[in-house]
Amino acid sequence: MDITELEWAYLAGVIDGEGCIRIQREKRKRASSNMSLIVTNGDVSLVRWLRDKFEGKAHLKSSSRPCWNVWWTAAKACYILENVYPFLIVKQKQARCALDFQSLLRDTHRRGRQPVLTEANLAQRDALIEAISILKHSTEKV
Repeated sequence: MDITELEWAYLAGVIDGEGCIRIQREKRKRASSNMSLIVTNGDVSLVRWLRDKFEGKAHLKSSSRPCWNVWWTAAKACYILENVYPFLIVKQKQARCALDFQSLLRDTHRRGRQPVLTEANLAQRDALIEAISILKHSTEKV
């Protein structure tokens, strides 16, 4: 991908305003959870640019007004977050949690095998999932 610093900064603004950084907890304790980055917007030109420029996947949400999701998961989401991180304002702490979470997954997964998760790994994973949830729902006053 050939992306300029200005484009990374623009994407950071889009993520701050229209993005969602999500860690989805699996129901089974030892199943791996996943991290994703989603941008929702009704402007098809922005959606196409995000999909094409940053190699995302796009999906039209069913609603009365056209609304699109563009998303990235796991390694691709990490690549995006690492590059927009210095430019994020609103979602920088969430991005840090997501990057730490994905790093933890990389450290505990072995290619083609079940993850090796200790109780400490599970506690770290749960703490990061909880932290991102708290950050998403916090309401600080100006």
